[in-house]
Amino acid sequence: MESVGQQILLGSGSTGTTRLLMKAYGKGLIADLPDAVGTGWGNNGDRVFSVTSPLASPGAFQGGPACVGMRDHSDPAGALMIVTGPVPFPADVGTTSVIGLGVVKGLGRWRYDAGRDDAVLSWDQAYDRRSRVRSKHAFAASWARPRS
Repeated sequence: MESVGQQILLGSGSTGTTRLLMKAYGKGLIADLPDAVGTGWGNNGDRVFSVTSPLASPGAFQGGPACVGMRDHSDPAGALMIVTGPVPFPADVGTTSVIGLGVVKGLGRWRYDAGRDDAVLSWDQAYDRRSRVRSKHAFAASWARPRS
C-alpha cells in the first residue's frame, strides 16, 4: 500500500484518532507528527456518590437545583460541578445520589507499544485524586445540610 497524499483526515473521536495517529507514527507511517500529539490526556473527572441511610432520608420528593457549578478562585484545581441524581419517582427509599464533575489536569500520554501493535495510554489514577477528593467533600457538605 502506497500513501500519496499530503494530508490525512481522521474522524474516529478524540481517543480513536489519537490512537490511530500514534500507531501510525510508531510504525513509521507518519514522519513528522508533532510532539504534542498524544500528550495532555486526562479523564473527565466524573464521580458518582450515593448515600443510603435510615437516619437521614432525603424524602420522597427530591428536588433541585439539578446542577450547581462552583469555582473557588483561590483553588488552582479549577471549577467543580455537582449534579443531583435523585430517584426519578416519588418514593422515600432513603437514598440519593450526586454526580461530581471536576477538572483533571491532563498528565496522561499515549505511546506506541510495538508488542501490542497499539497505542496505549499511560495514566496514573493519582492524577485525578484531587478532583475525586473535592467532589467527595462537596457531596458530603450538601448531604450534611439540615432537611425540612
